[in-house]
Amino acid sequence: ARELDAWMQTCIIRHEENRYGCTLSPKLFIGVEYVLKHIKTKQQPAMEAQRDKICDAIYLDNYLAAARVEDAETRRRNKGASAPGAGGV
Repeated sequence: ARELDAWMQTCIIRHEENRYGCTLSPKLFIGVEYVLKHIKTKQQPAMEAQRDKICDAIYLDNYLAAARVEDAETRRRNKGASAPGAGGV
């Protein structure tokens, strides 16, 4: 949710004092809260695409972290098995 909120903030453009726009449409709004509401209600396909990108990145990070842990455990086991009776020295 944090990443999605940060992405929505990057979609906001300030044109003048009380004129804000959105990178996803040509509409102008009088406040940031209205731009955010517009993104949430009228730009659902863009939000879904961004949410999918965020979920994919989280999935990849988790997969790589698990692979690193598994690799470290395999190395630890192989190191211990390659020198029986050596006492780890």
